[in-house]
Amino acid sequence: MQRRSREPQRSNSTPPWFAQNCRGGSGSREQEKRSAQSSPLTQERTPRGSAHGLSPSPSNPRPQKQPPKNGGERSDATPRPDAQLRNTDVECEVNLPEDEDFVEGGVELSPSCDNIMRLNDEVGGAPPTRPLLQIEEKLLEEFWPSGYGLKALFLDYDGTLREFEARPELAVPTEEIRELLAAIDARMDFAPHIISGRNASFLEAYFAEYPRFTLVAEHGFQIWRPETRSWALWDGTTNHEIWKSVIRGAMVEAVNEMPGSHLEEKASCLVWHFREVNNQTKAEEKAPAFIAKLGKMVEDGNLTDVRISHGHKIVEASYQKVRKGPVMRKLCEDKALFGEPFVGVLTAGDDVSDESMFDAAPSDCLTIKVGPAETSARYRVETPAELRDFLRKILQRGSPPGATAD
Repeated sequence: MQRRSREPQRSNSTPPWFAQNCRGGSGSREQEKRSAQSSPLTQERTPRGSAHGLSPSPSNPRPQKQPPKNGGERSDATPRPDAQLRNTDVECEVNLPEDEDFVEGGVELSPSCDNIMRLNDEVGGAPPTRPLLQIEEKLLEEFWPSGYGLKALFLDYDGTLREFEARPELAVPTEEIRELLAAIDARMDFAPHIISGRNASFLEAYFAEYPRFTLVAEHGFQIWRPETRSWALWDGTTNHEIWKSVIRGAMVEAVNEMPGSHLEEKASCLVWHFREVNNQTKAEEKAPAFIAKLGKMVEDGNLTDVRISHGHKIVEASYQKVRKGPVMRKLCEDKALFGEPFVGVLTAGDDVSDESMFDAAPSDCLTIKVGPAETSARYRVETPAELRDFLRKILQRGSPPGATAD
C-alpha cells in the first residue's frame, strides 16, 4: 500500500487537531483554499492564529439535532453501584455554546479549513443525520483514512457497544464484543477509548485486559491510561458530599414513591433509575416533575457545580465539570500539542450524555448516534449490532505495514 502523507499545518500559536490531507498537487490544494475562502461559510469568519486555522464554533457547522425517529424513546443502562438504594415492591445536557470558541487548557483547537470545506461540499453543508450504511467510501476515507497515522475511537458502552439488559450488572461484554475489542486493540494505528457512565471498578474489571485502551469512567470523572495502568481523577476534585447531602433525600423519596426504581450513588453523581418500574408511563410522567424539583433545590442551594440530566430511564444529578465532550476534546488536544495529532476520530454513543461529544467534535470527526433519539451526530445506526458491524468494516479496510500487533 502506498503511504500517503498527512502532515499537519501549524500556526505560531494554535496546533491543529487533525493532520491535514496533502492530496494532489499544489495547484489543486490552492484551488481548494480559494474555494474555501469564497464559500458563504467563510465570508464572515475571523481566522485565529493562522490563515488556515478556523475556530470550531461558529465557523465549524454542526448538524442540527434531529427529532427521534418513529417517536422512539430513550432507554438506559447506567450500572448499579457499590452503594445503592432499591425499591423492590411489586437530559438537560449542557451543550457547548454555539457562539463561542472552544478553548481547553488555554489552547484553541482549529480543525482543517480544507477538510471542513471539502466534507461540507460532499454532503451539502451541515447535513441532517444520515444512516451510517449510506456513507460513501470516498467520504469514509476522509473521516477514517486507511493509510498511515493514528486514529482515535471514543466509544460509549451501554446501548452503544452492548445492548441493554433489564439489570445493568447483566450487561457484561459478550464473546462477540470481546473478540471485536481484541481486534481493535491489536491495531497499532488505532487509539481506542471506552468513555462511559460506568464506574471505574466495572471498566477495570472488563476492559483493563486490553493494554492499548484508555478507559474513562463516570463520563470523565476518572481516567485509566495505558501508560500508567492506574486510575486518576480528571480534575482533582474529590469531595462531592456537600451537594450530594442536599440532593440525596429527594432521590430516596423518589425511590420510595416508585416501586421498582433504585438509587445509584457513584463518586461524582447520584442517579435515580426507573428502567425496572412496571408502570413505565407513570415513571416517565414523574421524571419531568422530579427534574424540576431537583433543579429548584440546586438553585435554592446555590449549587452552581451541579447539573440535573434526564437520560435513558434515569434522572441524574452530577458534577457540572464532568462531561464526555470536554474530556474527548482535551485528549485529542494533548496529542496535537505533542506533535502527533490524530488523523481521524470516531465517536459513538446512544444517550444524552454522549451529545456533548458530538457537539464538541469538529466537522471532520465521524460522529455516530446509536438508536432513534434526537441527536446532533452526523450519522446514525439503529442498534449496537449495526455499530459493531461497522467497526468490523473499518478493521477490514486494511492497515499499513506494522500496524497490527502479532
